[in-house]
Amino acid sequence: MGGSKPSAPTVIMPPETKPEQFQTIVPEKSFKDLAEQMKRIETETGKIQDQRYDQTGTPSQLGARQAGIRMREAAAYLGSLPSAQLDTSFQPTFRPFDIKSTASAATTVPGQSGFKTGKSASTTTQPQRKSQLDILKDAAKDNLVNAKNEYNAALKLAAQKGRPKPTITKDPSFAKQDPMDYLPRKYNPETGKMEIV
Repeated sequence: MGGSKPSAPTVIMPPETKPEQFQTIVPEKSFKDLAEQMKRIETETGKIQDQRYDQTGTPSQLGARQAGIRMREAAAYLGSLPSAQLDTSFQPTFRPFDIKSTASAATTVPGQSGFKTGKSASTTTQPQRKSQLDILKDAAKDNLVNAKNEYNAALKLAAQKGRPKPTITKDPSFAKQDPMDYLPRKYNPETGKMEIV
């Protein structure tokens, strides 16, 4: 079962060659074609943008529309508030039968009085404070006035602004390169630079 020993591997080294350097040359026409393609893409994008403005409006018109919605919200809120101060005093409950007062219930015992007398009740008058409803109404009115002003300003801006124009690049820098940059070059080992052939 034995056999002969395998022979040692032989390594063959290829002869050493001088390294070569290559440079890819892109012709000037390619850059000009790319610039033309860029213009076509930007023009088509501008057309699509115009179609979108026809359907939904310009950004300033959309802003005016939103300001109008906020103004209507403020007006609806102000309109939903009650017109008068709510009566929060004690309200009697309805009874299944009438409660009649007696004659003694309406009479007073000597020394009692049916109303308050004194300095505080007769001579001093307190300034009337605003109720919470009045404060709420004032805030809602201010909110409506501000919303109307914002809406008018937005309408004015929408009328002045007009449509945004698409950005179209006319002369991109890469299409105006020096033609000398596109000439073939070869590496010069003496100077260590690429030189025009």
